[in-house]
Amino acid sequence: MTNDGYVGGLPERYIPPEPRFQEQPRARRWPVWLVVLAICAAPFTIPLGAGILAVLAGLAVGAIALLAGLALGVVTLLGGIGAGGVVCILGGVAGSLWGLWNLVTLDLGRALYYLGSGAVASLVGALMLAICAGTVYLAVRAFAWLRGRRGGN
Repeated sequence: MTNDGYVGGLPERYIPPEPRFQEQPRARRWPVWLVVLAICAAPFTIPLGAGILAVLAGLAVGAIALLAGLALGVVTLLGGIGAGGVVCILGGVAGSLWGLWNLVTLDLGRALYYLGSGAVASLVGALMLAICAGTVYLAVRAFAWLRGRRGGN
């Protein structure tokens, strides 16, 4: 009887073959040429890798600085618009008061000029303050929406 799984060549009487001895996996050995290649490549690959890492770090720092500069510019722009609005309102009030003083002194042309320009300056200042406040409100709402979308508190 042979150990091929069949007895006498009849497939209906199948006997499974005996398990064979399995070899243990050998530890992986590096070929000598690969070790020599790694040793020879080290003098220029280490500085090259350090240079690539330095370039990537510089790009990351530059991107962060660019975004911080843009954010600072937007904040400064909004602050300038708000401060300009306050100054326009104060100037308009001062112009209107001067126009009222000219009205008391019966200088009608100068009184109407200062009253009108004071009203226009106050209106422009109020518009600038409204633009600043509206932009800040929209930015706060956008940040709240982004925070809620990311699952923040």
